Amino acid sequence: MQVASPPLQESKTDRPTASKRLPEIDWFRALAICYMGLTHAEFHMDNPPSWAARLAMGGIYFCYVGFLMSFGMAQAIIRYRGLLLRPEGKARFLRQAGMILLGYYLIAFGGNYAMLAGLPRSQLAPTILHMLLLLNVPKAGDFFLSFLLYLLLILAFPNVVSFIATRPGRALLGAMGLNILGNLLARHAPTAFSGWWKMVFGVQPSARTFPIFGYAPLLVFSIWLGWSYVHSKNRRRWVGIALLAALLVAIGGNLLCATASQEPWHRLAALTPVPGLLYLLSASAVGTAVFCGVSFLRMLLPSLNASVLGRFLNFVGRHSFWIIVWQYLWIGFLMDALTLSITSSVATASYLLSIVFLPPLSLYLSQKLEAWYQSSSPNLIGRSS
Repeated sequence: MQVASPPLQESKTDRPTASKRLPEIDWFRALAICYMGLTHAEFHMDNPPSWAARLAMGGIYFCYVGFLMSFGMAQAIIRYRGLLLRPEGKARFLRQAGMILLGYYLIAFGGNYAMLAGLPRSQLAPTILHMLLLLNVPKAGDFFLSFLLYLLLILAFPNVVSFIATRPGRALLGAMGLNILGNLLARHAPTAFSGWWKMVFGVQPSARTFPIFGYAPLLVFSIWLGWSYVHSKNRRRWVGIALLAALLVAIGGNLLCATASQEPWHRLAALTPVPGLLYLLSASAVGTAVFCGVSFLRMLLPSLNASVLGRFLNFVGRHSFWIIVWQYLWIGFLMDALTLSITSSVATASYLLSIVFLPPLSLYLSQKLEAWYQSSSPNLIGRSS
């Protein structure tokens, strides 16, 4: 089923085209990535200061949520432009899926190097094989795999985005059903392929996981949000109404989560191992409020796009995938290879800021080095001949 896109009542320059991105989505994604770096850096500390622990706790409402919401909004724009219905769009999706799998392996093996090095030789080969086949999914970078599965599902069923955009009520009810089903199936994970079960349904008991069934309502909402945003006739008015509504829902949702901390309603509000519906309500409202705040700020101060802050957020948002990989590599190098002992607040703040800024700087310098090598290599070859 293909759904015709209603025309926009705005200038052509406001429409997302193949050559023009929506910077507000890049900024939104960049904020989620930077916050993700802060939380991951804090989680790897032995005795973080109390303020750092409190700062990281806010990440459960925004890091993965913001990343998933920006992904869902991007899928709405991709469908609006019709990219996935063209051969080059499908090839692009396949390349992205391969990159995600590669990034996961880099993070999984790099982030668990200490664990692998401590295994007996008889267990090393089977453990590596299980990790390669995703039969055993370690903690480091497991959230990558949810995006891999989402991409493959959208590639296999491209019209699902149109269905979500045009029938959000039915799609959301179906996604809520998947969430509840995931909560049930997460209790009965087969040991032989618990990694795949963890990716799709979740595993109980477990630390925080990112099952695609559990987060299906958030993805559905994000796709609808992106579709509504790009089709809004008055974007400033849309942002204002959505921001006010999101703030009210975020406050109410958090109050509901607090009062539902006891059984039998606890599972509705719980985050781990499968997200509860009340948590998703609160988290989606927080993410929407942040996105609307970013969008409103760019409308109010258009000069920000050319500022240092704007260029930084644009770069991080456009290269979010590899920046996450660099974050893990830097955290592993500083905390595992150098075995830094961080105790003071000043050292903690310096360490957290380094994890925010070193990955983008590393990626930027590597791109410049690659560009320099490609531009100079013909001259070098000519001189040598």
